[in-house]
Amino acid sequence: MAFVAEEVRKEQVPEFPYRAASPEFFFLLQRIDRLDEKFSGLFATLDAKLTGQIGSLRQEMREELAALRREIREEIAGLRQDARGGERSTKNLILGAFGVVLAALAIMGTALGSLLK
Repeated sequence: MAFVAEEVRKEQVPEFPYRAASPEFFFLLQRIDRLDEKFSGLFATLDAKLTGQIGSLRQEMREELAALRREIREEIAGLRQDARGGERSTKNLILGAFGVVLAALAIMGTALGSLLK
C-alpha cells in the first residue's frame, strides 16, 4: 500500500498560478515525461545488449571465414599437388573443387542463419 500512496503523491498535479491549460493537461504531461524517461532507459539497455550481440556475431563470422579460407587453401594446394603427380583424374579434381564449394556454402549458410536469429 505504501507504493500506491507514493504513486498517488507522484501523480498529483501541482498548482500553477496561471490557468492557460487544465490541471489534467499538466498531469498527463508529467505522466508522459516519466514514461519517456522509463522507456529511454529501456531502449538504451536494449541497444547496448544488441550492439554486444552483433559484435560477437561479427567476430564469430570472421573466425569461421578465416577457418574456411584456410581449409580452401589447403584443399587447393592438395589438388594442385595431386594434379602434378597425376594421381587423380580430371573428374576427381572437379569433384574435389565442387566439394570445397559446397562446404563453403554450408558454412556461409550457417553463419547467415545464426546472424538472422
